[in-house]
Amino acid sequence: MAKTNKNNKNHIKQYGNGFLKDEVHKKELAQEHKEYLGMDIPDNYFSNSKESILNSLPSENEQKRTVFGLKPYIAYPLAASFLILVGIFVWLQNDTPELNPKITNTEVIQSLTADSDDFLVPSLLIEDDKLEVFLDDFIVNEILVEAELSEQQLENIFINSLFVEDSLINNYIDKTLLENIVL
Repeated sequence: MAKTNKNNKNHIKQYGNGFLKDEVHKKELAQEHKEYLGMDIPDNYFSNSKESILNSLPSENEQKRTVFGLKPYIAYPLAASFLILVGIFVWLQNDTPELNPKITNTEVIQSLTADSDDFLVPSLLIEDDKLEVFLDDFIVNEILVEAELSEQQLENIFINSLFVEDSLINNYIDKTLLENIVL
């Protein structure tokens, strides 16, 4: 090994190109590092320091922290009443009324024809001999209602167009009258 000089800042250059190629040079470099910097790590330093730090900390027993400060004799009845309220709410939402079994076919037909545009369901409840009369009445009713509605729509369109045209003519007359008077 070359002379070690603590004042020599270029001490690594003394080893040349292959200063880390073998174990001897590594040990010499470690020894020189220790001498030059003056730092040496004692044996079991990290494990001993960890133990001493942990031993120096005061030991605290963690207390349980509750979210709500309710005692069990208050919390359990509250939870049970909440579950009962939720159950009643769900039960009332899913409660279906029972159908009255005493309803006759004519009442069903009258309620369905009054409320519904569909004639298939009421036609299923009619006997075969009265089916043609029912279909004729239903078709005539539907045709008359649709014809009346379409006629009303056409009248509304016609009346609206008249009002729009009249208002346009009035605006035109007002403008030309003002132009004629002013000019």
